Formats: sequence, structure tokens, C-alpha cells
Amino acid sequence: NGGGESSAVVQEVEQGARNFCGRTIDEAMETCSRDKHCPSGLNGECPDGMYCWSHLPDCNVNEMPTPSPTISPKPTPLPTPEPTTRSP
Repeated sequence: NGGGESSAVVQEVEQGARNFCGRTIDEAMETCSRDKHCPSGLNGECPDGMYCWSHLPDCNVNEMPTPSPTISPKPTPLPTPEPTTRSP
């Protein structure tokens, strides 16, 4: 093979990135998304009735956009200039 240790690790990560759920392999390829990603390759990661398909050529979770960021809550008011309770 001639591949070093590092190439095996990269290939392993790449394999998991191409695993997606679907009732058939065609469905998995046509509808692959972050929601249907099954990194371990196990069917248990998929919704009922779906299977985890591996090595899908046109699906790679690392190339998919991330979900929209959440809007953070408004900042808290500035600290008061004096203590709010009297010292004992």
C-alpha cells in the first residue's frame, strides 16, 4: 500500500464524513444532510426504517454548511456604580 500512518487516519475520518441515512442508497445520496449524518456507520443512528449507508461519493458532512447561528440574548445591564446591599 505504501501509505503512512497519517493517511490511514485521514481516510478513516473521511469515511465517517460520507455516511448518511436513507431507506435506500439512492435516497441517502439524494437527501444527504447534517440531519441524516450517521458518522459511526451504524443503523441505530438513523430514524426508524432507514439504514446508514457508507462511502456516498457526493455527500460529505465536512463540505455542508453549518446550521444558522443562534441569536444570543441581550446583554445584561451595566454594573451599578455602588453596592446594591449595605455592608454589615
